[in-house]
Formats: sequence, structure tokens, C-alpha cells
Amino acid sequence: MLLVLSEDHKEHLAFLPKVDAAVVREFGRIALEFLRRGSSPKIYEGAARKLCVPVDMVQHGVEGLMFLMTESSKHMISEMDFLDSVLALGFGDELNQILLQ
Repeated sequence: MLLVLSEDHKEHLAFLPKVDAAVVREFGRIALEFLRRGSSPKIYEGAARKLCVPVDMVQHGVEGLMFLMTESSKHMISEMDFLDSVLALGFGDELNQILLQ
């Protein structure tokens, strides 16, 4: 089963290939923290300052990652289906592997 990503979700995740892999890992960590404890505007603000991007870009990126995580878990998709689902995002192999983790 493949995940169907809306254009909004694709747009929210579009900046991930433009940042360092460590940033993507940090966004993944923030997304997991959000799922465990809820939203924290201070975390978004801090990340936005470090990246020199608008806060809403960080927030949307984290929310996009949360969508990928929750939908993948909910549907218990395989690794191959996950990778095929994010193929439409145009991410490189390294970024796909980070997301898979």
C-alpha cells in the first residue's frame, strides 16, 4: 500500500532536500517529540533561527514528517512501500534512508 501525499504535504516537505542531513534528523526528532508531548512553539522558533527560515516553514516541515510517520504506522506499510511513497517527493537516497529510520 502506498501513501497518498497531498500537494500541501509535498510542499511542506519540499525544503528537506535543501538542508543538511543532520537538520532532517533533528526535524524527525522534533516530530517524534511532538507526537509524545505535543507542540512546542519555542522549538520551532529555535530551529527557524538556526536555519534562517520562517517559523512556519519549520512547523510545516515537522508536521509533514509527522504525517508520514503516523500514516506509515497506521497502515503498517512495508519499507519498500514507504520508499515508493516518498519517491514522488524527489528525495535522494540518503534522505530517504533517514526518513526510513
